[in-house]
Amino acid sequence: MNVDRWGAGVGVRHAGGVRGIVAVLIKRTSPDLVRAKPLNVIATFQTRTDLRQWGHVYGMGVVMAVRKILNLSKYEKLLRTPSEPVKKNDRDLKKLIADIKDTIEANPAVGLAAVQIGVMKRVFGVRLGYYEDQPDEEMQPATIFINSEILEKSIDTARDFDACLSIPGMFGYTNRHLVIKVRYTDEDGKVQEREFTGWDARAIQHEQDHVDGILFLDRLDSLDDLYVVSRGADGKPKNIPYKEAVKQAETLAQTNKES
Repeated sequence: MNVDRWGAGVGVRHAGGVRGIVAVLIKRTSPDLVRAKPLNVIATFQTRTDLRQWGHVYGMGVVMAVRKILNLSKYEKLLRTPSEPVKKNDRDLKKLIADIKDTIEANPAVGLAAVQIGVMKRVFGVRLGYYEDQPDEEMQPATIFINSEILEKSIDTARDFDACLSIPGMFGYTNRHLVIKVRYTDEDGKVQEREFTGWDARAIQHEQDHVDGILFLDRLDSLDDLYVVSRGADGKPKNIPYKEAVKQAETLAQTNKES
C-alpha cells in the first residue's frame, strides 16, 4: 500500500505534524506524558526525504489552486464538526470543487473532503478505481460527491488499511462495509444513485465520515490497530505500533526528568 496516497506517509517528511498529532493522542491516553514533554522521541522517527522520491509533483509548472490541508493537531474541533449541506450550485461551489481536485492531484491522494481545507460544506472527491501501487499516470481524476448519503450498507465488512491527510504520519486498520449504495449530486448538478464495492466503497465511507465530523481514529477497535510511520536507517518506511511509540516517549520523558 502506498501510504502517501492515504496521508500516512506525509509525516515521514513533516515531523512537526506527526509530533503534534501524537501529542493529541498521548494526551488522552497518558496525560502525565504531555507535562513531561516526551515527544522528542517521535522526532527521531522522522527524517526529511526528497519529494521526488515519493512521486509528488506539485503542479508540474501549471498554476493549480492547491489548498493547505488542515491537520488534527491544530484543527481537531473543526475536523470533528459536521459540515453543512450545499444549497446552491454557484461560483463558490465550482471554485471549491476545483480546489479539491487540484489538492488531490497535487498530493497525490485518493480522496479529500472540503472540511480538510477549511470549508464546512458536504463535498468531497474520491479517485475511483484505485488499486494498490497504482502508477500515478493511471489514477483517475477525482469524482465529486455533493450532499452524499449512504442509503444501503452490506452486512459484510472487511478490516483493512485506513489513513488520512489530516492525520499525517499515522495509519490504522478499520472495519468498513464491503458494498454501499450512495445517493449524491455530481459536479454537474445531477443526482446520482450508485453502488460501490471494494476500495471505492472504503474510500467513500472514509470521506463520508469527514463530512459527518468523524475521523478514522474513531473507527479503530483499539489503539493496538494504530501505527506511526517512520523511516528506518535504510531509508525505507517503517511502521511502529502507537503503543510502542508511547512507551519510548515514556522512557525518554523519565530520562529527561532524571537528568
